[in-house]
Amino acid sequence: MILIDVNEECRARKRYLDMEEGGLRCGINAAIETARAGEVKGDCCACQDIVFFEVYNFCVNMSRKMRTFLWVLTTALILTVFLLFLLPKSKKKGGELFVNLTVESIAFKQNELIPSRYTCEGSNINPPLKLGNLDPKAVSLAIIVDDPDAPIGTFVHWVAWNIPPVSEIPEAIPKEAKVLKPLKMMQGKNDFGRYGYDGPCPPPGHGIHHYHFKVYVLDTTLELKPSAGKRELEKAMKGHILQQGELVGLYRR
Repeated sequence: MILIDVNEECRARKRYLDMEEGGLRCGINAAIETARAGEVKGDCCACQDIVFFEVYNFCVNMSRKMRTFLWVLTTALILTVFLLFLLPKSKKKGGELFVNLTVESIAFKQNELIPSRYTCEGSNINPPLKLGNLDPKAVSLAIIVDDPDAPIGTFVHWVAWNIPPVSEIPEAIPKEAKVLKPLKMMQGKNDFGRYGYDGPCPPPGHGIHHYHFKVYVLDTTLELKPSAGKRELEKAMKGHILQQGELVGLYRR
């Protein structure tokens, strides 16, 4: 039996009984309050030893529950982060979530060398492109091909817009401002000063250059002059991009 002197204002209330289990602290006040449900005689509080064990067990159980909660919370956070990195990147537009566009080519794969057929050392025609996960709400496509490794800064090789939302862009698009076949589209001027596509042509001995074939899915068609370049196209697309994706090819001379 444990006796606590209440005539001295239960000084035991001011002493904290540290019962740590997983970082929890349980004060003796809790034991005293619990003891009130027990026996009170004369001018002292009487409580049985089991009361303290009950308080200690209460702390232990609370600690276990807290550990379980933290474990569940940590697991949920790890799973969420894993899913965010596992799933394809996406864009949110109008409250709906769309998977990003995939851009591929039968001519070369991501970060592989571009065949000379599609460069200034070959036929100098654009490679075919294949698009995947195209948003059904797409109205038109736009294309920008550039080389950020050029010695004078990013060099633009192709600018095109108002392309129908098709899954394949064929090779050898005519080098004209307004194209009717094989696909209708408008083409602006590249940094060679010509309409349409001009392939990789890096300075000899300058090392590997990276050519970014960027495709944009838009919710509208664009009103641009045929002489428009990359800057004008990017400005006109602002606020209208539903999806985008890119294929990077390499080339050196």
